[in-house]
Amino acid sequence: MKAVKRGLFSGDANWYHTINLPEPEPIETLKVTYTIRLEDKMVYATRMSNLFKTHVMDEAQTEKFNTVGIAFEELLEKLIALCPEGRELAITKTKLEEACFFAKKAIAVTGKPA
Repeated sequence: MKAVKRGLFSGDANWYHTINLPEPEPIETLKVTYTIRLEDKMVYATRMSNLFKTHVMDEAQTEKFNTVGIAFEELLEKLIALCPEGRELAITKTKLEEACFFAKKAIAVTGKPA
């Protein structure tokens, strides 16, 4: 057991009581060291998920990107005409931007990675 003195106020030397706390269990630590060779990095790069690779766009994908962008722009224009300015419309704009991003990402990851 470990005795800990606690005062009524910090720095109060006049009144203390002792609390007996159990000793903490020892924690085992494991030190791991490793080195990465250049060849290992190349293997990792070839195993990288298609979601994180760079994607080269072809004409069909570029056309799809433009179509998605136009559709979101038209929707936003309609919502601006219907909704009053304020926090909710600002959030709507942000969420539409996010949705457009992910729609374009869906088009990109189905393409050929570089």
